[in-house]
Amino acid sequence: MIRKIFFMEVLLIAAALVATALLYPHLPAQVPTHWNAQMQADGYSPRYALYWMGPGFMAGVMLLTWVLPWLSPKRFSVDSFWPTYHQVMLMLFFLMAYIDAVMLWAAGGHPLNAGRPSYVASACFSS
Repeated sequence: MIRKIFFMEVLLIAAALVATALLYPHLPAQVPTHWNAQMQADGYSPRYALYWMGPGFMAGVMLLTWVLPWLSPKRFSVDSFWPTYHQVMLMLFFLMAYIDAVMLWAAGGHPLNAGRPSYVASACFSS
């Protein structure tokens, strides 16, 4: 089961890299990377930032999933709640993947429906 999840995470990171690489030539020099409560873009970054804000953060969460138990003190063993820990980290990984998809969608010039991205993102953690 753990190997399947690891393989799926690697595939999603690869898919995010491919999607970013395919869209990169068509993106403007500055892309939206932050939205206010009214879903209006109010933060912009250079388009190369999509590589580390999308696949980079996804890889970081995947790395933390495997490194944090090793770094935890002996008295704080993650083994006793490993399924819960892994589920939370997996939900965080999918949240990063979803945020990457929303940023690529918005950077491509598509409008965002006010509220929909935040509803879907909050649903990731309500299950």
